[in-house]
Amino acid sequence: MKLLKTYWLGLTLLCLSLFSAMAFWVGDPTVADDGRLRESFAFIPLAWLFLAGGLVSLICAFLWGKKHK
Repeated sequence: MKLLKTYWLGLTLLCLSLFSAMAFWVGDPTVADDGRLRESFAFIPLAWLFLAGGLVSLICAFLWGKKHK
């Protein structure tokens, strides 16, 4: 349980990254009547943002834990 207390933020952000990527892949792109592509591209940078935040959080928590032992 201590492991989950230490890394909860990083794991949550990584899960959000995975869910954002899955939401993009599952989304059904359509072409509007005027020829524009309608697709949820906002999930791509959101997934990258959550991934970067999660990795930074996990690395910081790991290094912080090693430093304070």
